[in-house]
Amino acid sequence: MSKRCVYVKFLIYLTIYNVHAKSRDRLFQNVIVKRKMYLKQKIKPNKDDSGITLIELVLAILIAATLVSIAIPIYTKYKDDRKVNNAVSDIHQLELYLAVFEADNGRFPDTLDELGRGSFTDPWGNPYQYLPVEGTPVGKLRKDRFMVPVNTDYDLYSKGKDGKSQTAFTAPVSFDDIVRANDGKFIGLVEDF
Repeated sequence: MSKRCVYVKFLIYLTIYNVHAKSRDRLFQNVIVKRKMYLKQKIKPNKDDSGITLIELVLAILIAATLVSIAIPIYTKYKDDRKVNNAVSDIHQLELYLAVFEADNGRFPDTLDELGRGSFTDPWGNPYQYLPVEGTPVGKLRKDRFMVPVNTDYDLYSKGKDGKSQTAFTAPVSFDDIVRANDGKFIGLVEDF
């Protein structure tokens, strides 16, 4: 309640009860002083409410730790998926360069250096692997259980997150490889093939 409102109510009270002007002013000053003292007491902080308790702090830390433990794996999976998608996109781009080279020269290049893409690396910093099927021994080409080789024109792949690979798709170190198979009809993780 504002001072003006208190003063007006007090004046109405004094007018109703016909109090003398000097007595009215003295009474009004007492009301103002008492009001100020009440407000000072109300504003002072209570020593019992001076902060958070140890239990509240521990509870807040536990909630934050739980949220972080949920968020980190989700964020890590998102980053890995983004890198896989970038590698798939890069392999699509390299396919186009290889198709243009083959259309111009009537053959596929022996290495990616002939395309000017020899230093092209995957999202994990490893160079893309390329082998033309023609002239390459079958043992060096990528293979699946019943498909040897998995492509009839060329192999193009990334060694994936671990940077390791074997020719067989069934080898555990090959599961994270991003491969081109079935002559480009499939591009993705070996584990999804």
